[in-house]
Amino acid sequence: MNRPAVRLALCVVVLLAAGAVAWAAPVWRSGGKPALAAALDAVPRSTLAFSFTDWHAVRDRFPGSGGDVATAASTRDVTSRSVLESTADGLQKTFGWSVDDLAWEAYAQSADSSVLVVRLDDSLPLSTVTKGLRSAGYQRDGDTWTIDAARLRSAEVSDLLATVHVHAREHVLVASDVAAGVRQADRVMAGRAPALASDPAMARTAQALAGTDAIFVQRGRLGCESTAVSDPEALAAAATAEQRAGRLTTYAASGRAITDRGGSGFAGQSLRFAMTFDDPSVARRQLEVRSALTQGQFIGRTGQVADTLRLDDASTDGSTLTLDFRHDPDTDAFMSGAGAVLFATC
Repeated sequence: MNRPAVRLALCVVVLLAAGAVAWAAPVWRSGGKPALAAALDAVPRSTLAFSFTDWHAVRDRFPGSGGDVATAASTRDVTSRSVLESTADGLQKTFGWSVDDLAWEAYAQSADSSVLVVRLDDSLPLSTVTKGLRSAGYQRDGDTWTIDAARLRSAEVSDLLATVHVHAREHVLVASDVAAGVRQADRVMAGRAPALASDPAMARTAQALAGTDAIFVQRGRLGCESTAVSDPEALAAAATAEQRAGRLTTYAASGRAITDRGGSGFAGQSLRFAMTFDDPSVARRQLEVRSALTQGQFIGRTGQVADTLRLDDASTDGSTLTLDFRHDPDTDAFMSGAGAVLFATC
């Protein structure tokens, strides 16, 4: 082989090796990471919708225990993204632990499965967890536990706990209503498959919402659909509003987050919307358009935007824009992810 050919072959080998290193994901570790970053590292890159609840923060906002905390937070829309909040009492009765014992909860929905990742509080012994699974009737295979979903429903516990993998070292439970969902998340945590943190648009949108009590992030199409206006009268009003403010551009990902500050009125809560676009210049133009749409009639809802949301700040960071509002918790709720929000649609 002549020398140019040798150099070419070596270059190919180096490039292939570099590509392999770039693809490889690190083995999951939660120690030292912020909770949201750890959650993004634990769920698959294929996630279409991602929910995160910071249970430490929730308990700080709502003193009490078990179902009392979950109920109080739910009435103020703070735990709407949690899949465990509605079954807090059932968890306690069935397993001997509940939302009191969680550090954080992440729920990821993809096209083929959904997965729940729960970081347990350090004060909860793993022996309590395994004892609860055993007494509930789960069958064990190594670190994976399974049960008929019908038994969970009769105990008022979520079907998503039908298959549970206990990651003892990380103090984490990975669960799903189908075994494939657990296996997929386990591959991510083992570094054999890419995590959601490796998706630029979803990760940037989520990180723009960090430091809040709960967040919800969707890929572009889902975000567009969940915030769109639909009836003819609202569509006509939306078209007029766009003529006034400027044309809406489709984003790659969008999200929202809530922080409860206690009390009532517009000092009660903060609500943040974030959107990531393909280019920083698009984000800057869209910031102007979407900021203008936060004033006047709340198209697709009743009344004025200012009746429920009051814009405090609007900014961009690279290709991601954020809109920060003061929110009156006694008015409209937004964390379900459903309902027209013109300034957050496409």
